[in-house]
Amino acid sequence: MAGISRRTFLSLMGLTVTAPPLAAAGGYYYATEYEPDWIEITQIELTLPRLAPQFNGFRLVQFSDIHRDEWMTPTRVADVINQVNLQLPDAIVLTGDLVTGLIRDVASDMTQALSELIAPTYSVPGNWDHWGYIPRWEQLMEESGIVNLMNRHSSIEREGQVLHIAGLDDALQGTPQLDMVASQIPSEGAAILLMHEPDFADITIKNGRFDLQLSGHSHGGQVNIPLLGPQYLPEMGQKYVRGLYQAGSFQLYVNRGVGMVREVARFNCRPEITVFTLRSPNV
Repeated sequence: MAGISRRTFLSLMGLTVTAPPLAAAGGYYYATEYEPDWIEITQIELTLPRLAPQFNGFRLVQFSDIHRDEWMTPTRVADVINQVNLQLPDAIVLTGDLVTGLIRDVASDMTQALSELIAPTYSVPGNWDHWGYIPRWEQLMEESGIVNLMNRHSSIEREGQVLHIAGLDDALQGTPQLDMVASQIPSEGAAILLMHEPDFADITIKNGRFDLQLSGHSHGGQVNIPLLGPQYLPEMGQKYVRGLYQAGSFQLYVNRGVGMVREVARFNCRPEITVFTLRSPNV
């Protein structure tokens, strides 16, 4: 993937090519060379109404939108994996867009990298995974020891109590089956849904079974200009852009991702790994 041009960067910033050279050069360097590698570890405590006391303090780490490509090299992927592992997770979730191109071209190094994750890991595909050939994505998940939650659920047990993690196929390129998946989840215990596109939350909340949806896809806007807002918002990532949203007892978190598409640039939108400490209301 080619880097963003200086002219494009200035245009996004609402400036012109006649902007002061030092300011333009500094902003361009920061957005293309510094911020894309400056991963933020976001720490969030979430109370889930149906979370059993046995899971109080459960550490769930989310990362998303790796977009393995020419910029997101194996070295950068390895650094992401290392930072995820340093959070000492009880479980890890990966919410889509593993690659930017064909999965077969990076399957070997991605399998090696993902196999290094130290906790049980659950994943769903994104739109780019479908474009990269979804059967190969499924094979890569199996080879990496990652639980494929495409229209499936899995339950984690502690002292006779359960926490459910479910996932859906991509909303733009796949066939998500929300009601079918929800019907298969036992009525007891908190349920977390992995869905690549955050705007799907308007459908999720109507189902009523899920306490939390974790998504990516939007990259947080990738380039966020003061007063102008995010400059890159994909379909189904335009209403819920980044961070935590809440409607009653239902919560949505949109991770900003660690990779990029379109332009190799981030501004006011650092790449992110999110660490959720789950809390039970009964503790």
